[in-house]
Amino acid sequence: GHIIKEITAEQLQNEMAKPTDITVDSPEKLPEIITKVLPDTQFSYIPNGISIKGEINLNALLGAIINAGIIIHNVNCHESNFEDYYLKTIGGYRNDTVD
Repeated sequence: GHIIKEITAEQLQNEMAKPTDITVDSPEKLPEIITKVLPDTQFSYIPNGISIKGEINLNALLGAIINAGIIIHNVNCHESNFEDYYLKTIGGYRNDTVD
């Protein structure tokens, strides 16, 4: 075997943080709302919205989005577990579907 990745416990925790994806009708307005409601929150852009890693006050954020007159299309809170992270890291992640 060989070492694929070497990280600290803190880095592992950050990498395994549960992402929350929010898609809306006006994604360009989201950064301002997030910075107001959750000032220390880091996010990235996805098509038609944003993805936020880690624990957040989702009620406060969604309330602010609605109060700004933005229509929410989808909120997806992903579950994260060590097995999925491990398989993704070693390249063994498979998305098997059963018909």
